[in-house]
Amino acid sequence: MFIPARFFYLIAGLCALYTAIARLLSHFQSQRSWLTLVYWVCALLLLAAAILAPGKLRNTLAMTGSACLTAFLSYFIVELVVLRLGLVHSSGRLMAFPASAFDLLRPILDLPVMTLLLLFSLASLWVSFSSLRSGLRTQE
Repeated sequence: MFIPARFFYLIAGLCALYTAIARLLSHFQSQRSWLTLVYWVCALLLLAAAILAPGKLRNTLAMTGSACLTAFLSYFIVELVVLRLGLVHSSGRLMAFPASAFDLLRPILDLPVMTLLLLFSLASLWVSFSSLRSGLRTQE
């Protein structure tokens, strides 16, 4: 069964777009703004790669977007594991804020979307790398 590369790029781009929009709609206060910018840029790169015709530009956009997403998601997974193991201690602030309807739904939606984002960013990285590599072989 053949699954087109556009499918991987589109799903990864939509998941990154949800993550960027969720950070803007949430009332949680300790959001990192540079991370939101990274999600926006990676989402735009992957959605542009899903729209463009097959070629070197499409593969480059997809590889850049999925590589950045995979790197950041891997970093946050390692950070979470290190915090859970107790190797790094952190302190947080407890703040009261009015929770919106989206804030109540967000914990339910975030884990499946982040899992899909990690899987499809890895898949799109592999697809774009293999198609770019096969394109280089045919040019030689």
